[in-house]
Order: sequence, then C-alpha cells, then structure tokens
Amino acid sequence: MPDMKKIRESMQKQAVPEEIIDQFDFSEVKGYRPEPVLTLIGKMDELLTKEQCLSVMEEQGCCKSGKRDKDCRAFAKEHAGKAIEEKLRLISSVEYMMIPQQNDDGTFTITMEGYQNGVHTGKTTCSCGLIKKLKQPFSVSPTYCGCCAGHFRYHYQNMLGVGIKLKDIISSPLNTNGEKPCQFLFEIEKKPTLDDISAFAPDDSIFIADMFIDIAMKTNLKAEIKNTKPGVIDLNINKGYKCVFSKAKRVIFTIELSRKHFSVKANLYDIDKYKDGFDLSENIISQMKNGAWDCAWFKGGTCSNKCRRGIPLTLNGKTEHKCIGGAFTFRNLTDDEWRQVAELIGIEMKYRQSHNPI
Repeated sequence: MPDMKKIRESMQKQAVPEEIIDQFDFSEVKGYRPEPVLTLIGKMDELLTKEQCLSVMEEQGCCKSGKRDKDCRAFAKEHAGKAIEEKLRLISSVEYMMIPQQNDDGTFTITMEGYQNGVHTGKTTCSCGLIKKLKQPFSVSPTYCGCCAGHFRYHYQNMLGVGIKLKDIISSPLNTNGEKPCQFLFEIEKKPTLDDISAFAPDDSIFIADMFIDIAMKTNLKAEIKNTKPGVIDLNINKGYKCVFSKAKRVIFTIELSRKHFSVKANLYDIDKYKDGFDLSENIISQMKNGAWDCAWFKGGTCSNKCRRGIPLTLNGKTEHKCIGGAFTFRNLTDDEWRQVAELIGIEMKYRQSHNPI
C-alpha cells in the first residue's frame, strides 16, 4: 500500500517544487486508512503532470523483501549475462512475477488478472490491503496503482540488472469495477551516450558541452555517465546527467548538465605551475578562488590519509590550498572563457603526463 511519508520523499527526490508539495496533506503518515491516501492521490492528479505522478508512484510498492526478493535475486544470479529479451521470456518461472509481454518498441507489459477477493464484481479485483477496506460502490484513480507497479519495478530491476521506468498504467480494476486487469507498461531506462548527451544541456551550452566531450574523446579518457537529481521546468521532469572523465582511476574533469544547468569541474592539480602562462579572465580567477573548497588539512582540520594536502593556488602573492575532491567548478562563463578552461585542462593533462605520468 502507498506510504504517505515515502510519497513525500519521492516528490522531493523528483524535485517537485516545495510550494506544490506544501499543498498536500501528509498528516496521516502511516496511511492505514484509505480515505487520506485516496485524497492525496486525487490531489496528485490535480497538481502534478502524469509523468510526475508515475515517477513518484513507481518509487512505492510493498513486498520488496522476503521470499519474493530472494527468488528474484536468485533468478538474476542464475541468468546473469543473458540478454534482457531472454530474461523477460524466462521471468514467468518466478512465482508472482507474472508473464511479461515484450512489445515491438522495446517496452514490455505486465498484466495481473484473475485475482478475486470480492472487492469488485468483475473478474479481477485489487489485492491491496488498503483497498479492501473500501465499501462499494467506489472508483479510484489508476494513479494509485502505480504503487503496485512499483512492486514489480523493484523486482524486475533486480532480475534484469537494468533500470526500468513506469511508462503508463494501461488499465486498472479500481476504476472499472474489476472489468479490466492491472496492466502496466514499462520501458528500459537507457542512459544517453557521449554522442547525444549534449542535447540535455541548455541550448546555449550544447556547443560548449560538445567541445569538452571532444577533448575527452581525443585524449582517450574513460567516460562514465551518471544520473543526477532531476529538476523541474514548467512542471515537466528535467533529467540531469554527470559525465566523469578519467584516466588510470584519476578524475580529470567532470561536466554536469541538464536543460537548465551546465558546469565543468576541473581537477587542476598543478594549476600553480602553469597558470601564469594564461591571461585568465577575472571571472575564471574569481571562480577558482571562491568556488572551490578550501583544504581542510591546511585549515587545521583532518582529512583522508590519501589526501595530497590540497591544490596550491597563488593569487596576488598569496597562496591558498584548495580541496582536491572539490577541485574547481566553473559555470556561467562566456564562450572564450570556456575555451580557456578547456586549455587549462589540456595543459594539466600534458603536465601530469610529463612530470608524473598517469
């Protein structure tokens, strides 16, 4: 059954604006009565987009532990290395995991039907304990069923070894008096590649993102693409990504982007040794000085035993030490300033290669 506390946490995770979250009543946190939960679901349909509702509800779900979890993880171990399509064909062997139907567009459908406990007069009734407390006649928004979809999403992700996303709630017995089954449409989540990830950057930063990606590819850096916390633009979920570029386990630079944000985090370990050869803009100098963390060790604090004790940065005759983990994060630069940052990264890689080969 949906947990109101978890629904709130999921809204925050999906970056739903606080002014919208504040319009919901989460006072009955444990959600043991159906009425407050159904009121909350109705409010979600009113204030959130369908995409947001699905993204919040797919994080819910019960029965994620015990025998089902054990069986699903055993399936994953037994069939590790097999193609996703083959795993989907085999999943019906796992108790309670239904028979997924693979669709031509790469999505798959899970149908749960034939369950009958008298809640509805139709051939399929809802198995949720909270719904059993309602008295007929009633009709509940299919959004509620995203919780059940969250149950399947959790176990299918473990069995398939990939992220999956709830794309649609096709039908539900809750608003059809049991005439239609629980039916969910899922899609495999695919992260963008280096060839297309720049499209997620703001329009005026796509060229800059491509420039940094080109640097990484030409210098044979290892690339790892990670998800970041999504933002919201006009109530639409705005996906964010982080591209970490490294060589021999040493991070060289990272770009972080979404449709409303672009930044570059450059690990310029030896900046003090070559920066004077650049006519750096005041904006870049200011961001290097104020935008990077100060080294805790040089401030009299403690840090990891593996710490290099900070990155020296000398400006106007004064040397400060910046945190290696924080490095230098740049944002809101002109095109020429971005090119300067790219040059700094290029010189850093050459310097490290000649003075302390990576």
